[in-house]
Amino acid sequence: MIEHKDGLAWIATEADGPEHFYLVFGQGVTPRELAICLGAPEDSPVLDAATIEAIDDALPPWGRNAPNIGRIGDAGNGWSFCLLPCTFVGAFGAESLPPEPTARLTRMIDIDDTGMDPANVGYSHDDTFVWGWFDGEPHEGGAQPDLFTDRLRALGLPPLPAGDEDPDEVIEAAYDRQYELVYQVLSEHFGIGLPRDAVAGNTLPGMVCEPRELRYPVYAPAPDGRLQRTGTRTEPNPRWVDLRAHGFDM
Repeated sequence: MIEHKDGLAWIATEADGPEHFYLVFGQGVTPRELAICLGAPEDSPVLDAATIEAIDDALPPWGRNAPNIGRIGDAGNGWSFCLLPCTFVGAFGAESLPPEPTARLTRMIDIDDTGMDPANVGYSHDDTFVWGWFDGEPHEGGAQPDLFTDRLRALGLPPLPAGDEDPDEVIEAAYDRQYELVYQVLSEHFGIGLPRDAVAGNTLPGMVCEPRELRYPVYAPAPDGRLQRTGTRTEPNPRWVDLRAHGFDM
């Protein structure tokens, strides 16, 4: 049963769906708690749509100093969602440590769509990677790679064109249809959805999903000459510094 009336299949269409995004669904947490799981400081406020628009005007989303603001909401059936820019993946830098987890997600679905490659879809349960979809097939590393195979076949999952001679529009249409069905199956199985009008109209509230300080590991030589981690240092996150510099005191 799909509790959320809009479902998920619509995000695969170019006209209505978000472009270049990282979308996370978490079960058993509120929207605010999900944003905190993704790096938002625990004491940071939930921003209304007007404030987010003002931040976007001051620090355009395509700029390097733009904060990672996740639009949050109720996905139905005990799930919450957080819709982030695709640049959020790896946003903290290769050298920094990821934010320390503040809550545990019983189940999590994440969709990374950069617009340059096929979307990378993953489903995890109790920290175990269960199932994923990328480039026309399930991830082999999932604990249950065939979890949705029968459902997708029953819906008429189209094969991807086998040759490079196929026109781009034929290849794109096949990908679009595949992801439309993948999202439909996820929506039906978990009873979740994404609010179409609110996403299209940019009316969702949001949170800055970045810590105010970035953590970096500290290393020192061990007796055997190899480096070992001895501690952690912190530095102000430049994106929060820029927010304050533009008058956003959060």
